[in-house]
Amino acid sequence: MTIQTITLITDETLNEYIIQAAKAAGYEKGFGIRDCDLSNPIWWAAYCRQSLDQQTQNNRLPEYLLTLAKMARDYGVVVPREYVLYDHETGEHLERPNMSYMRFELAHKKHILGIMFADIRCLSREPAPQQVFERECELQGIKLMFGDAPSGMDVGSQFVRSALTFSNKLTRLATNRNARAGNIGRVLKGWVPAMKAPYGYRYQRDAEITQGGKIQIKQAWWDVDELDLEGKPLPESPAGTVISIFRWLGIEKRSSYWVTSKLNEMEIDYERVKNYNVSIKELKDKMIFIRKLEPGGSQHSFGIHVARMAGMPPSVVSRANEIMEELEKSHQKHTLTKPVGDLSAQREGFQTTIFQLDDPVLKQIRDEIQNMDVDNLTPIEALNKLNEIKKITGLD
Repeated sequence: MTIQTITLITDETLNEYIIQAAKAAGYEKGFGIRDCDLSNPIWWAAYCRQSLDQQTQNNRLPEYLLTLAKMARDYGVVVPREYVLYDHETGEHLERPNMSYMRFELAHKKHILGIMFADIRCLSREPAPQQVFERECELQGIKLMFGDAPSGMDVGSQFVRSALTFSNKLTRLATNRNARAGNIGRVLKGWVPAMKAPYGYRYQRDAEITQGGKIQIKQAWWDVDELDLEGKPLPESPAGTVISIFRWLGIEKRSSYWVTSKLNEMEIDYERVKNYNVSIKELKDKMIFIRKLEPGGSQHSFGIHVARMAGMPPSVVSRANEIMEELEKSHQKHTLTKPVGDLSAQREGFQTTIFQLDDPVLKQIRDEIQNMDVDNLTPIEALNKLNEIKKITGLD
């Protein structure tokens, strides 16, 4: 029985692949070299991409790097180690870490002369992102080289590359449909889970490689992502966090306000979500927004300060402050330590409705507004109607 897990390529492994590729291509002095003066824009970048799932089936990363090393040798260009870039995210878009670095830091700032791709699928598996990237490089004067497609920016070369990308897309769609049919069959037989692994778990599978080189999945399941030696979820791990939330809300009777504050303090690192707050500077009772994002959760609720800035009556703001202080004192409980009515005994003013119907003038204004056909009101008619309401109030 073979248990296959999806693991990331480490920097050490990637460095070994690069060294082996440069040696096999006979270009150790021009591919993946170190100690280059990167401030001098005379270098090229080499990019490859393969998803983690594809790597478990057929790791082509060494093959891609060897192709890139041979391309660098044949074209006589030099690629520093820092500019040999690799991503394992999907090729359906350009929002990949090293792709973004190559676009916005290297290409847009013109730190490189050109970019090499071992396979056109490494750039993108969709025609639109591919064309966007090629157009960006054309405007920046960045040359592009492909290991399996014409590299020119003439109409013929661009058409061939687009045709190849469309062909790859159609092939992938057909493969996915066939794979989906197989997956449905395995789900119906109870061999695999029928839904995505929930937060706090990771996907595991029991598989073996057949004589034809294909991976045959016998069974799949979810494992808790991080366990200690006793088999319990580690504190602040995804599974441990979920257990803590249930304990806080259920056994300890914490409020949702307290739980949210606690999660902010923990600064949990999610795969696709980052927690940031707007930095502030407090001066006595005033709060100044600096308009700068900082990592981590906020230590304050800004609702009352925003209400003050918006011109809410001081009595309303004062009462809100008292209620908030009481909430912070009693955050471990479901209710306040004393009723809201007992707070701020010396209230100013009273709450009114938008129209006091016992006032005949306001009632007439309300009727005028209700009888308006707003959808068909022209600008000049709106001005005239406003003038009529002004006369009703006696302010004219």
